[in-house]
Amino acid sequence: DLPDIKGDKEFGVKTFASRLGAKKVALMACLTLGANYVHAIGTALFSQPGTFNTPLMVGAHAALALMLARNHKKLDPDDQTSIKRFYARIWDLFYLEYALYPFL
Repeated sequence: DLPDIKGDKEFGVKTFASRLGAKKVALMACLTLGANYVHAIGTALFSQPGTFNTPLMVGAHAALALMLARNHKKLDPDDQTSIKRFYARIWDLFYLEYALYPFL
């Protein structure tokens, strides 16, 4: 939980974020989520026709990947407000994915 690094360190809670820092954990999270978006695009492109709404699945996941990259680029790992904004935007991406799901 990136916004809680300071408290985690203060109370001796060992997390990836408290051990590795916001910058490294944010990068790992973005790479993992980005890989999922790339996989979703590939799945849509290489599945049997009619399995997915391919234009929507490809377009939406490409847009989500761009939003993710933009969010990571704007992150200042030394600024608590920036970390909170980054974290909230990651949750926004998850909510968008859930909203998209019924239409795929």
